[in-house]
Parts: sequence; C-alpha cells; structure tokens
Amino acid sequence: RSLLLGPSPYTRRLLSCGFDSQHRAVLGHAHDLTSGGPPSLRLPVPSPVPAAAGLRVSGVAAGAVHSLLVTEGGVVYSWGSSKFGALGHGVDCDGRKVERQFEPRRVEALAGVRVVMVAASPSHGGWGLDYSH
Repeated sequence: RSLLLGPSPYTRRLLSCGFDSQHRAVLGHAHDLTSGGPPSLRLPVPSPVPAAAGLRVSGVAAGAVHSLLVTEGGVVYSWGSSKFGALGHGVDCDGRKVERQFEPRRVEALAGVRVVMVAASPSHGGWGLDYSH
C-alpha cells in the first residue's frame, strides 16, 4: 500500500491506495468507500482518508503493518496493527490492548510534545521531537 500527501487549497490531504492482504487495517479507511460496509481490502486508486480530513498533514510513514502521520502542529496519529505496540495507544477504555485501529487515531501519550517527523519500520514506529519550544 501507499500513503500520499495530495495538494489542497487549505491542507495537505492524506490519500491511500493499495491492497491490505493481511486484514491489518493499513489503508486507514474505517468503512468501504463505496458500500459503507466493512473496510475494503483493495483501493486501486489513491483515495482520501476520511478521518484525516481537515488535518494539516506534514509527514507520513508506512510500516509493514501500521502507518503514522504527523500534522504541521506536531500531533501524531497512527493506525493499522498494534502488534508489538507499534501504534502507541496502549489500552482502550475497557482496559484491553488495542489490537487494530482502522483509521488514524491521535497518539495521546504524546500530548503536549511537538513532533516534527515520523518514521516506521516493519514492526515499530518512531518520532522526532522538537525540543526548541
């Protein structure tokens, strides 16, 4: 799969396309764009990621099973498989480990920290912090 930043008059839109062969939610779409049903496993053309609409995205990173984005304001979002804790969400409100996140979700553990870049490896994510503020 691919993650792209598309031009827009007000923001840089996040687009995704490709094939999610392992059902790991890496495309960033919570629902099929055509039917509104379960997430599609195939997006043959770049399609806007609805949960990222309105975000001023400055960078993206794609790992093998997860994806990251950072906004111009330094906020990090992640989605995909949380194998090895790669998403940084810890546990959900019921105290269960977050296994999969179908659309971009803010990484609350980084609240108050300005991140300037994101990177992703096959199973882990990382971020570059701005200590100048």
